[in-house]
Amino acid sequence: GVSNVVNYGLPLRREFSQKRLSKERARKKLGLDRNSSTVLVTGGGDGFGSLEKIVEAVAQELAGSNAQLVVICGRNEEVRRRLESRTWPVRMEVRGFVSDMNLYMEASDV
Repeated sequence: GVSNVVNYGLPLRREFSQKRLSKERARKKLGLDRNSSTVLVTGGGDGFGSLEKIVEAVAQELAGSNAQLVVICGRNEEVRRRLESRTWPVRMEVRGFVSDMNLYMEASDV
């Protein structure tokens, strides 16, 4: 019954909760601007349907700022290609599937 259910929280790899590098060092390692605020948007390993709309909205909010937007599309190559082909009002890095997500999280402010 319900009394046997135990909530353990979200299952996360240990790397996600252990900070190893400063934001600046993580950004340098990833080839990002070390001095800019960094916003990370990800669609998970397989990407998801509304990722492109979310990126459009976030990019508009960041327009004119010194921020950089990092978008991880996962295995959704179609969305990755579309995002890379556009001109954006903010500095943006678009990546496909990455195996070092913890490093991107360390590099990001949001």
